[in-house]
Amino acid sequence: MNILDGLLGEHAAILTLFEHLEQGAARMGLAQLQEAGALLERVLMTHAVTEDRYLFDALAPAQGGFHEVLDAMRGEATLFTRNDEVEAQWRICDPIVSAWSAHGGRLPQYAS
Repeated sequence: MNILDGLLGEHAAILTLFEHLEQGAARMGLAQLQEAGALLERVLMTHAVTEDRYLFDALAPAQGGFHEVLDAMRGEATLFTRNDEVEAQWRICDPIVSAWSAHGGRLPQYAS
């Protein structure tokens, strides 16, 4: 079996685990929910480490510009715009877009 088949199998098993826990969560007490959460955390962390070691590290040199996608999947936040930054940008841009739309979407022209 190659590593991709193994990782895909893990994805299927993790999805099944999520679905099983989701269906039973309403009947679980606090201790059971905490236990299930700890189990999920161990499973996901083990999977993430395996994926990093055997898949992403192998893909990175061969993929050229694909490294940004791998960085995002690894949670490398320094390369990407934070949510609060995006919201601040839209607070600046929204009034401009609204004013632009008020003129029929055309910028006013002036003589140069």
